[in-house]
Amino acid sequence: MTLEVAEHLEPQSAETFVKSLTGAADLILFGAAYPHQGGPKHVNEKPHTYWAGLFAQHEYRPFDILRPTFWGDDTIPFWYRQNTFLYARQGSSAYDNLVSQSLQPMQNVWFMDCVHPQLYLCKIADIAGLKESS
Repeated sequence: MTLEVAEHLEPQSAETFVKSLTGAADLILFGAAYPHQGGPKHVNEKPHTYWAGLFAQHEYRPFDILRPTFWGDDTIPFWYRQNTFLYARQGSSAYDNLVSQSLQPMQNVWFMDCVHPQLYLCKIADIAGLKESS
């Protein structure tokens, strides 16, 4: 499990980081900051599809089972609600177990890149503030 860590690693470390995760487990809970999300010491904010591509190189597929559950839960910071995916190695017992429970990997991985309304509204407020100050 690694949540909100990858954006703090230098971009050239991304592939090595994913390789180390995929070498450790067949099931990985992963989340990383989205571009322009902002945060202290974020040096590698990437779209979720970027990370999905790195995981795919190791035969891992994303399951979007947490976002639908927690998307509207204001007790959880929006970045966890927006950025958290479960990756499973195709052909593993973990993958087969998810599928046997009627869970499917994402068919349209581009949907991973949708942003949470709170992030959108924060950025709109930032833009409005810039316009007012100029």
